[in-house]
Amino acid sequence: MIEPYFKIVGAAYLLYLAWQIAFSTKSNNDAAHGQSSFLSGLLFQVLNIKSILYFLTAMSTFILPYHNSNVAALSLMSATILIGCAALLLWSIFGATFKKIFLKYDKLVNTIMCLLLVYSAIAIL
Repeated sequence: MIEPYFKIVGAAYLLYLAWQIAFSTKSNNDAAHGQSSFLSGLLFQVLNIKSILYFLTAMSTFILPYHNSNVAALSLMSATILIGCAALLLWSIFGATFKKIFLKYDKLVNTIMCLLLVYSAIAIL
């Protein structure tokens, strides 16, 4: 019943992001964005909804229905957390690598991202 409204809001948000990307200006000064501390990055990742959903989905779908012992659940929960940390580390490494490319071809990357966001908004509707 509420899905059409979520679609409209989601598509509008994607179009807003596309607008922001299309008319963004290149900033050569990273200090203008402020320095992030390790603690703020850690807090952001702990509160990151994608990380929480990954953990809850993995636990409820793949671990809890098939294992009754607390030891198995705890060890598999630890493995799930380690896999999530490894994925986050890879994401950071690729992000740092792609940042150089994105800064070099700023206008082209922004145009492509803008068009992909507009396409996604149209596909939602």
